[in-house]
Amino acid sequence: MKKLLQLTAGVFLFFSAFVSSAQTYSSWGNAINETNHMYDTITGNQDSLKFSFPSTPATAWGNAKIIVYYEGSFANNTFEVFDETLNYIGVGGYSNMNCGPEDSLTIPLTAANINTWNVNNSIVFTIINYNNPSCSINRFRAKLIYNYCLSGVPSQVATITNTNSIVCSTGGPVALTGIPTGGVFSGTGVTGASFNPASLSAGNYVVSYTATDSQTCTSTGTMNIHVGIRPTVNNNTTVYACQNNSVSLQATNGNNFVWFSNATLTNSLDTALIFTTPTLTQTTNYWVAATDDTFNFKLDTMKDSNYAIVDVNNLAGDDRGGMAITKHHVYLNGDDYAVRYDLNLTPSSGVSLPIRDGMFSDLRHGDIWTLWNTTTNIEPSNPSTYYVNSLRGLDSNLNFTNKYITLSQEIELGNNNQQNGIFAGTGFLGLYSGNTQHWYVVDLDNGNVTDLGFLNNGQFSGSENWSDWGVLESSCTGTFSVIYRDNFDNDIHRRELPNGPVTSIGTFPSGISDMASLTYNPWNSRWYFHYENGSTTFGGNSETLGYADASDSTALCSGNGLGCPTQVTVNVPAKVTLSVATSTVCVNDNAIPLNGGAPIGGTYSGIGVGTNTAGTVFYPALSGNGTFTITYTQTDAASGCTGASSTTISVDPCTGIEELALSAIINIYPNPNNGDFNIAIKENINSLAVEITDVQGRIVYNSNETDMNAGTVKQITLSNIQSGLYFVKVKTSNEQYIQRISIIR
Repeated sequence: MKKLLQLTAGVFLFFSAFVSSAQTYSSWGNAINETNHMYDTITGNQDSLKFSFPSTPATAWGNAKIIVYYEGSFANNTFEVFDETLNYIGVGGYSNMNCGPEDSLTIPLTAANINTWNVNNSIVFTIINYNNPSCSINRFRAKLIYNYCLSGVPSQVATITNTNSIVCSTGGPVALTGIPTGGVFSGTGVTGASFNPASLSAGNYVVSYTATDSQTCTSTGTMNIHVGIRPTVNNNTTVYACQNNSVSLQATNGNNFVWFSNATLTNSLDTALIFTTPTLTQTTNYWVAATDDTFNFKLDTMKDSNYAIVDVNNLAGDDRGGMAITKHHVYLNGDDYAVRYDLNLTPSSGVSLPIRDGMFSDLRHGDIWTLWNTTTNIEPSNPSTYYVNSLRGLDSNLNFTNKYITLSQEIELGNNNQQNGIFAGTGFLGLYSGNTQHWYVVDLDNGNVTDLGFLNNGQFSGSENWSDWGVLESSCTGTFSVIYRDNFDNDIHRRELPNGPVTSIGTFPSGISDMASLTYNPWNSRWYFHYENGSTTFGGNSETLGYADASDSTALCSGNGLGCPTQVTVNVPAKVTLSVATSTVCVNDNAIPLNGGAPIGGTYSGIGVGTNTAGTVFYPALSGNGTFTITYTQTDAASGCTGASSTTISVDPCTGIEELALSAIINIYPNPNNGDFNIAIKENINSLAVEITDVQGRIVYNSNETDMNAGTVKQITLSNIQSGLYFVKVKTSNEQYIQRISIIR
């Protein structure tokens, strides 16, 4: 069954555009009945409470307001406010029957009101209460606020003259201009006469301009500057790609995206949610921006012709509330399940799906979303109070996707007794908070939230869920209206937001039961609805889902394009390279240093590679004759990418006649050995130098022999050395020979 809502009368909430602490009258009234105290206590029904505001300047200008604060037990329309001559100026009250905290009513006034009432520099307001006191505190107080000049009226009201109120944090400082000249700008992001959004998060910022005109009248003008939301790429993590590799870039905070290769956004690359770069060899910058399309969208008719209905009780259970539409399906929440049907409501097409109490659809593309909170990581489910800070995508089976839109500000929504509103639009979402009693519009292209203002009477029919569902209309001039079922008749109403005129778009005198969820399908020109039981207009039995004819006027607004861009840098580590001092050496040459690898910090490998006191080297005698590959491998610490580069070194025997002759008459054996080995001489040698080194070039043995006859065998014992490879160099006055030996202990 539907719950009956206690709704309160609508009032206008006034926001002064010009405020000056120096020339603003802002004072609490004196309660005449309470000997000029601030509060006046209610003593009974139709109690008359008078508040006097003395010393009120008679030079008011612009707009004004009186704020009535009330505390106690108040229902709808339980007090009225009158001016000096008892002319009615406002009515108030709230569903506050439990003696809750103080609430307020703001009534807009004009300078003409103030100056007319201002007799003897004093103004009196009268509040008449229509409620018997039933709480421990039952009282009123009032505050009057208006602007005035020392004499006359402003010759020129302080005004910020900038025409562009939407900026990007990457766009650089914005010069501020205002009239009259000579004033002072202030506000977050303001330095001197410029607004710099570079360090500011996305959202709305109030810039003020205070100036004094030729009448010595000081006033302050304000302007809202919106810093646009930029897409988030790969969750704002640093992006790396290894040499000759590509990487995937995923954008969020938007609906559709365009990727570019240049900062001026003229060279587009892709329009995908995930963009895969080409193979990269160097660090490369890309830019991505969400598309920002605005439509003039308005429903023209909502009829009862060509209707069809289906009973969903067996699949969904008792009624709940909540609808979404796509190009192929309609979705409805029940107490047991959500259900999905094809657009013709073919009974066999119905399937049961998870309940989504925050679902809605973008009537531009047919995407399904749900309200989401990234802190609690949950969606609404008849909450006591719900804070929405993002939107999360749903697939055709109402499963969560990883597609998000982050809102520029958090929106506080009420519980199921305060009845909120969810309105699907073309590129926009409309929300009404039964808690704050404000209207909000969310741009689905970038998540920008606009607070349209206050309205304390939504007049929604009231579903068994925490919200009603309807349609949001938009215009190219930035105005919005909502389509919803009214609580007091059988009409479908249009309300111009935030608290403009209410008209009927669909009238059904035969009745539409307790309909509280409806939406529109622009792809087949039908409106879809739900109500419990039957209605004379459409019929039905238990839980009725239906559609009927409707029509709309939709056009793409001019000047659409892209939102604020985000630059993403794909960091590619430098290519690993290797160079050597020489590519051809002799087998008897000294060790060759290996220090040509870049970037530094890598390792060298290959036959003939070793180390000595100079670092990593290549030993020709260790490799022997031939061509050998030397490889340099380096791992980048930041990215983890590993690269390698190789080159070759040719080792030549460089064997002259003398070397060949010496190798023929000297025999070193055994090889391998344990450190004891022999050098046998086959011919007479006048002198012979023997030098033995390790692979690091350190000398472990040397001797000089003379007058060695053929057949001489010199025994050598190497003690206190480790197993390994060693080089034996024998040298006469004009010949040299080197042989490798392996010592194994």
